Amino acid sequence: MHLSELPPDLIRLIIANEQDSIDSMRLISNRWNTLCLEYLSDRKRLPVINSFTWGTLENRTNILSTYILEKNLKFFGIDGWTYCDTIEDYLPYSWYASENASDKKLFGRLSRLFDRCSSVEYLYCDMWEFYRKEEFDLIHNSMLRKLSQCIRICVEKFSSAKDAAKERMLQVLHIARKTRVENLHIGICDIKTFLNNSINVLCDIARACPAILISAQYWERDPIQFPLRRTSWEEFVKLMNNEDGIKANLKEYATEESQFFNFYCCKHTIIND
Repeated sequence: MHLSELPPDLIRLIIANEQDSIDSMRLISNRWNTLCLEYLSDRKRLPVINSFTWGTLENRTNILSTYILEKNLKFFGIDGWTYCDTIEDYLPYSWYASENASDKKLFGRLSRLFDRCSSVEYLYCDMWEFYRKEEFDLIHNSMLRKLSQCIRICVEKFSSAKDAAKERMLQVLHIARKTRVENLHIGICDIKTFLNNSINVLCDIARACPAILISAQYWERDPIQFPLRRTSWEEFVKLMNNEDGIKANLKEYATEESQFFNFYCCKHTIIND
């Protein structure tokens, strides 16, 4: 019996057990192709992306890195990415984006990666570094649209050195509304600018996520600026607690070199860390 003549239930079993060869199996026949697409359409059966980072090097070169199980490299289409290191049973693979961030190859690789995952356990984006329009278009088209189809995202961290500009916060809100985000962490530089520009958007994000964390780190221990910063954070927490259905608190800690502020906000219960 030829492979193309196998009964559908047997083909489905083969596909499930030989997932990494699904692209080759699609070429066997129209029936195989249809059943492979059926398999891919059920996100719950697809592998997890353990971690994905889109960051920027000092020379403003974009870098992508991801942690996934080695057996899923071919399935995700990243078996050609650069190998970095080994951590336990996960293999981190990274691929350095070209200077032209609108490169069609990059779009295709990211689209396939996020098309074929059930969920993302940790997503990190340095959104503030995408200073060119083509880069914003790329992250929106190849990542955010695909991520909105994921079953869940456990932790998302967004860093904005330009003080969480409103348009970047709207991108975060888009993800929060379209996916099942369990925890959201937003890194910022200055709470006062954030307070002035993004408070309404943040309230919408807080209502869309079970819990969010806003954090900032100040490297200098300026005795004049320190109480002013604390006052701004306290004002921020007060405003959030005035919103229906939102509870927030503030945790502050310091080292000899720097001062840290963490703002915790959730729907129903105070987050203690």
